[in-house]
Amino acid sequence: MSTFLRFVTIALISALFFQCSDLFDDSKGSGSDADETYFYQQIAAGFVSCIASMYNQNLAGKPTGNQNITADGPLGGTVTITGTTSVDNTHNITTVDLVYDTDAVRCTSVFGDPGSQWTISLEMSGTVTHKGSFSYTYADETFNGETLHLKVSSAYNGKTSRTLDETGAIVLHRQDDHISGTIFSVSVAL
Repeated sequence: MSTFLRFVTIALISALFFQCSDLFDDSKGSGSDADETYFYQQIAAGFVSCIASMYNQNLAGKPTGNQNITADGPLGGTVTITGTTSVDNTHNITTVDLVYDTDAVRCTSVFGDPGSQWTISLEMSGTVTHKGSFSYTYADETFNGETLHLKVSSAYNGKTSRTLDETGAIVLHRQDDHISGTIFSVSVAL
């Protein structure tokens, strides 16, 4: 995969965060009582960011085709990524059909502006499928984990507001800068 496609992947994730950053301002809830919908929106954005981090650290800029790599997670744990990747060089579109087998993979995402920041810390164990295509201006991806264990901590300006430690199904769809689906039977859309 070219340096251009690595840039495209990073730009897409950045666009997603800028689109989502207005969700994570202090008017949506105080540091001690983020509401249910808002909390699960944070998890969805953090989860997609974590998958993108694993992809970027291990596959972006690497040769396409069959993949089978075991590596450290972004902030710890291990991940084995298997499946296939391809690139349409004419349109600069990357297509993935991947499986991430995670063991205590940890990621952190920060949303908002200085003085008004939400931090989502995730630890995931289990298997996630990642299918779809993306480019600099386009994304259509699905993320599916049937029995995924997540430990989540949400903090506002460094003060923990809510935690979660649960195992269950996560099904998310990202189209461009929107994410929708379910996390442990809770519907999310952002």
